[in-house]
Amino acid sequence: MGSGGHNKISREVLIEDIEAVVEQTDGTPRLADYRELGTHSAKAIYNEFENWNIALSELNLSPNQIKNKERIKFTCDGPDCSQLVEKLRSDAKQSEHHYCSQDCLNEHKSVRFRDDGNPQSTLECVECDACGSEMKRPKWKREKNERHYCSNCWGASNVSIECEWCDSNFSVVPALSEKARFCSRSCKNSWQSENVTGEDHPRWRGGYEPYYGPNWKRQRRNAIIRDQARCQDCGISEARHWEKHGERLSVHHLTPIREFITGDILDHEEANEIENLVTLCRSCHSQREKASP
Repeated sequence: MGSGGHNKISREVLIEDIEAVVEQTDGTPRLADYRELGTHSAKAIYNEFENWNIALSELNLSPNQIKNKERIKFTCDGPDCSQLVEKLRSDAKQSEHHYCSQDCLNEHKSVRFRDDGNPQSTLECVECDACGSEMKRPKWKREKNERHYCSNCWGASNVSIECEWCDSNFSVVPALSEKARFCSRSCKNSWQSENVTGEDHPRWRGGYEPYYGPNWKRQRRNAIIRDQARCQDCGISEARHWEKHGERLSVHHLTPIREFITGDILDHEEANEIENLVTLCRSCHSQREKASP
């Protein structure tokens, strides 16, 4: 049954074989049907006809033409569409909705899944705290706000609030009554300057660093640049160090700073020489400090 051999199967024999398969199937057979029911191999079909569709055309059959299958007609479920949709009974059972096009499917979905029609919707009814009318709010809004206002009441009547800094009264819309604390930016800044300082500040890192002289910040920065912003013992980068510890890399004095103090005077120029500085992470810095005499 190979191509070009003495046992090549004739075209007439293959056509008769395909006809026999057609009689055993309901409609136009697929190549898979021929492999299962045919006498010869699929290779013989390709050798003679090049492909399965050409072989079918010899019998005046269209590819995958289905015969004797009951088809049902439906009206398209798309909004404002009345076209008929024809489906096999087996296909019709797979869905309760039927569409004549992708556009009709998309339009119908946009209507079906709008608001609480969406199976993922968390909308629930709540009462407006001003007028008592019902409205729908998603779960995240219900959890975020203690009070809820409809669109008519959101800015309809102001609420009087007392400023936490100057004690004067000021007006805000009801929806902002739980958040407003100060009557002006000036009052807010004044309150923060007194209450959000030192250990109360979210960026507090334990106070000021020791004073290493007027050139320390410049020399520290130069050392970090020279060391490519990496710990010279373990190699961690400054970005990773900040992510892990919430602080920048340290710069360590190889010869301790105390060695440059005479009386009460610090020789900061010599102490902060770039050759006496090395960039370290918090852990490696602690190990170096413990190892220092």
